Amino acid sequence: MKRKAKRINQSNKAGGLKNQNIVIDTNESFGFNTPPNDLIVKIYFEQKGVGEAAEYFLKEQRQLDWKTSSNKRIHNWKVLASDWIFNYMQAEKYRLRTSKFCSMN
Repeated sequence: MKRKAKRINQSNKAGGLKNQNIVIDTNESFGFNTPPNDLIVKIYFEQKGVGEAAEYFLKEQRQLDWKTSSNKRIHNWKVLASDWIFNYMQAEKYRLRTSKFCSMN
């Protein structure tokens, strides 16, 4: 016989998430609102393993006013962010590969 997991109410637990007034709209997490909340973008980049690059992404997109190169509005920032993260990681790999401190054995 399988046992059901017992749910713990975090608000009643000592040291739980009492008085946390962070409200995130569920539609925000799908990536359709542009410009997105900075905190959500930073969380997304942390989940992808490149949290340090979130500020660069936000700064670049603010300069471009959240538009494409053809001056059209961005509809889903997560698609843009995933492409940006891929390019960022490729540039980092190239930078490390061409560094004079990298030894190719």
